[in-house]
Amino acid sequence: QRTTSHAFESMLNNHTSWVARWWRYNNPQEFLDVAKLDIKQTINSRLPKGVLNFFFKIGFKSHVKQAVGHGLGRHTTEEIYDFGKQDLKSLSNWLADKEYFFGSQPHILDCVAFAHLAQFIYIPFGGLDEYIKNETPNLLAFVEKMKERYWPDWDRICKTLEMNTHLY
Repeated sequence: QRTTSHAFESMLNNHTSWVARWWRYNNPQEFLDVAKLDIKQTINSRLPKGVLNFFFKIGFKSHVKQAVGHGLGRHTTEEIYDFGKQDLKSLSNWLADKEYFFGSQPHILDCVAFAHLAQFIYIPFGGLDEYIKNETPNLLAFVEKMKERYWPDWDRICKTLEMNTHLY
């Protein structure tokens, strides 16, 4: 289990995550729109929203070289999305019809997988959210199960971006 978990965690952290990063770095405005991210509110700044968005976009664009240096950014958009789909399919095949990746109780791989899958599902890009829904529905069910178990206040947190909802 440790070996399998390590292999999948490494895939998710060092390969799959770069698919999402590559998209974000190349599409900062689309990322802001899809993520419904208000930079001014998020960092609680007094600077005008337009100025903050401008610097955010420049900052994200400056990371494109990292994706190229990593190697993934040297491929076409279609190839990059295909890499992501192959990773998702492998993860789906391992999960199969199990409740969690190693049976009936969550382990570290479940946490790592949830973190990456949630990004693909809730900040959709490149049709990868549709791919998960249509080709790997067990991953979607897994994310929902983890969300219900650990974040029953998920919707409220996402609407308010308030991470301390337990204080209300």
